[in-house]
Amino acid sequence: MKPILLKSNKIEIPFQDANGDVVLTLWFGLLIIQPILIRKKLIHIHRLIGKFSYVLVPVIVYSMVVITKHMYIRETATTMTEEERLADLYLPLSQMLIFTVLYILAMVNKQKPPLHLRYIISCTLVLLAPGLERIPIYWFRQPEQPSTLFAFIITDFILIGLIIYDRK
Repeated sequence: MKPILLKSNKIEIPFQDANGDVVLTLWFGLLIIQPILIRKKLIHIHRLIGKFSYVLVPVIVYSMVVITKHMYIRETATTMTEEERLADLYLPLSQMLIFTVLYILAMVNKQKPPLHLRYIISCTLVLLAPGLERIPIYWFRQPEQPSTLFAFIITDFILIGLIIYDRK
């Protein structure tokens, strides 16, 4: 999933990564726009734009599947055993499942704004972790395991902050 540095010093981003970046950018764009629309009392536009997520979320899940498959195939060229490669699938597959379930719960509860909001935020935290994990890996050349821990610590602190805010 790392960008490939070509001899010409140009960075080539594999299609599956670029596709994932585009759909996640759209998701985070929705996450920014939707509360603004609610605050400005443009609920009808919020609902109209929200319907776009009915298309976007399956594309996000598909992108996650493609990236996970690419990761598994890439790992077959390493010295990892089949057992290690399958174990590596646990985190992305569980994140896909959790994201999907939380999104479905958000849509089921769209008539209950407090629940809908919490489920959407939870979906987003699931998507945020892999991006946060890449910061130490790509920018600071850190190993994968501490980077994964870093991502979970950040998302856990965000979640704790939201719970404390919610209790007030």
